[in-house]
Amino acid sequence: MTSYRIIDEPRLKKSQQLIVDPTLIFFAAMLVPMLVNIPLYGKFWLPFLWLMLNSYFLGSPTFWRECIYSVLGICAIAGVFFGYDYGIKTEFFASPKDVAPYVRVLLNAVYFITLYLVVFTQTGPYSVYQYVRQGQHE
Repeated sequence: MTSYRIIDEPRLKKSQQLIVDPTLIFFAAMLVPMLVNIPLYGKFWLPFLWLMLNSYFLGSPTFWRECIYSVLGICAIAGVFFGYDYGIKTEFFASPKDVAPYVRVLLNAVYFITLYLVVFTQTGPYSVYQYVRQGQHE
Protein backbone atom coordinates (compact mmCIF):
# COMPACT_ATOMS: atom_id res chain seq x y z
CA MET A 1 0.00 0.00 0.00
CA THR A 2 1.41 3.35 -0.96
CA SER A 3 1.38 6.34 1.29
CA TYR A 4 0.85 9.93 0.36
CA ARG A 5 2.08 13.19 1.75
CA ILE A 6 0.24 16.48 1.80
CA ILE A 7 2.61 19.31 0.95
CA ASP A 8 1.16 21.66 3.58
CA GLU A 9 1.37 19.05 6.33
CA PRO A 10 3.77 20.22 9.04
CA ARG A 11 6.95 18.23 9.41
CA LEU A 12 8.68 17.34 12.63
CA LYS A 13 11.34 19.87 13.50
CA LYS A 14 14.83 18.73 14.40
CA SER A 15 14.30 19.88 17.99
CA GLN A 16 11.15 17.75 18.30
CA GLN A 17 13.28 14.65 17.87
CA LEU A 18 14.82 15.45 21.26
CA ILE A 19 11.50 15.29 23.14
CA VAL A 20 11.40 12.54 25.76
CA ASP A 21 8.61 11.24 27.96
CA PRO A 22 8.93 13.14 31.29
CA THR A 23 8.45 9.94 33.30
CA LEU A 24 11.58 8.55 31.65
CA ILE A 25 13.46 11.62 32.88
CA PHE A 26 12.09 10.96 36.37
CA PHE A 27 13.23 7.32 36.31
CA ALA A 28 16.62 8.33 34.89
CA ALA A 29 16.97 10.84 37.75
CA MET A 30 16.40 7.99 40.20
CA LEU A 31 18.51 5.28 38.58
CA VAL A 32 21.50 7.00 36.94
CA PRO A 33 22.98 8.39 40.21
CA MET A 34 23.09 4.81 41.52
CA LEU A 35 25.45 3.86 38.70
CA VAL A 36 27.36 7.07 37.95
CA ASN A 37 28.61 9.89 40.15
CA ILE A 38 27.72 13.08 38.28
CA PRO A 39 30.19 15.89 39.10
CA LEU A 40 29.22 19.30 40.53
CA TYR A 41 26.17 17.84 42.29
CA GLY A 42 24.64 17.20 38.87
CA LYS A 43 22.29 14.69 40.44
CA PHE A 44 20.31 17.59 41.86
CA TRP A 45 20.18 20.13 39.01
CA LEU A 46 20.65 18.17 35.77
CA PRO A 47 17.16 16.53 35.71
CA PHE A 48 15.55 19.94 36.22
CA LEU A 49 17.54 21.39 33.33
CA TRP A 50 16.62 18.41 31.17
CA LEU A 51 12.94 18.87 32.01
CA MET A 52 13.07 22.57 31.18
CA LEU A 53 14.68 21.86 27.79
CA ASN A 54 12.17 19.09 27.17
CA SER A 55 9.34 21.50 27.93
CA TYR A 56 10.82 24.11 25.59
CA PHE A 57 11.18 21.65 22.71
CA LEU A 58 7.70 20.34 23.42
CA GLY A 59 6.26 23.84 23.18
CA SER A 60 4.46 23.21 26.43
CA PRO A 61 1.77 25.73 27.42
CA THR A 62 2.92 25.25 31.02
CA PHE A 63 6.57 26.04 30.19
CA TRP A 64 6.92 28.96 32.61
CA ARG A 65 5.20 27.10 35.44
CA GLU A 66 7.58 24.16 34.95
CA CYS A 67 10.56 26.54 34.91
CA ILE A 68 9.40 28.18 38.14
CA TYR A 69 8.92 24.79 39.82
CA SER A 70 12.38 23.72 38.65
CA VAL A 71 14.09 26.88 39.89
CA LEU A 72 12.24 26.68 43.22
CA GLY A 73 13.28 23.04 43.55
CA ILE A 74 16.93 23.84 42.89
CA CYS A 75 16.76 26.75 45.36
CA ALA A 76 15.13 24.53 48.01
CA ILE A 77 17.85 21.90 47.57
CA ALA A 78 20.53 24.58 47.83
CA GLY A 79 18.75 25.90 50.93
CA VAL A 80 19.03 22.50 52.60
CA PHE A 81 22.75 22.35 51.77
CA PHE A 82 23.41 25.88 53.02
CA GLY A 83 21.24 25.40 56.10
CA TYR A 84 23.15 22.29 57.10
CA ASP A 85 26.45 24.06 56.48
CA TYR A 86 25.28 27.06 58.51
CA GLY A 87 24.18 24.75 61.32
CA ILE A 88 27.64 23.20 61.42
CA LYS A 89 29.46 26.55 61.36
CA THR A 90 27.34 28.07 64.12
CA GLU A 91 27.56 24.85 66.15
CA PHE A 92 23.77 24.55 66.18
CA PHE A 93 24.11 20.79 65.85
CA ALA A 94 25.73 19.06 68.82
CA SER A 95 27.15 16.38 66.53
CA PRO A 96 26.72 16.98 62.79
CA LYS A 97 27.40 13.32 62.02
CA ASP A 98 24.27 12.31 63.91
CA VAL A 99 22.15 14.81 61.97
CA ALA A 100 23.60 13.99 58.54
CA PRO A 101 21.31 10.98 57.78
CA TYR A 102 18.24 13.09 58.52
CA VAL A 103 19.51 15.90 56.31
CA ARG A 104 20.08 13.36 53.54
CA VAL A 105 16.49 12.14 53.88
CA LEU A 106 15.21 15.74 53.85
CA LEU A 107 17.32 16.49 50.79
CA ASN A 108 15.98 13.48 48.88
CA ALA A 109 12.42 14.33 49.92
CA VAL A 110 12.68 17.91 48.66
CA TYR A 111 14.42 16.71 45.49
CA PHE A 112 11.88 14.05 44.54
CA ILE A 113 8.81 16.08 45.50
CA THR A 114 9.83 19.01 43.33
CA LEU A 115 10.99 16.72 40.53
CA TYR A 116 7.68 14.87 40.59
CA LEU A 117 5.81 18.18 40.56
CA VAL A 118 7.59 19.25 37.37
CA VAL A 119 7.11 15.83 35.75
CA PHE A 120 3.43 15.75 36.68
CA THR A 121 2.93 19.22 35.19
CA GLN A 122 4.69 18.24 31.95
CA THR A 123 2.87 14.91 31.50
CA GLY A 124 -0.35 16.55 30.24
CA PRO A 125 1.21 18.51 27.36
CA TYR A 126 3.36 15.49 26.49
CA SER A 127 0.30 13.24 26.16
CA VAL A 128 -1.32 15.81 23.84
CA TYR A 129 1.91 15.89 21.81
CA GLN A 130 1.87 12.08 21.56
CA TYR A 131 -1.77 12.10 20.41
CA VAL A 132 -1.13 14.72 17.72
CA ARG A 133 2.05 12.99 16.58
CA GLN A 134 0.27 9.65 16.20
CA GLY A 135 -2.51 11.34 14.25
CA GLN A 136 0.02 12.65 11.72
CA HIS A 137 1.33 9.17 10.91
CA GLU A 138 -2.04 7.53 10.29
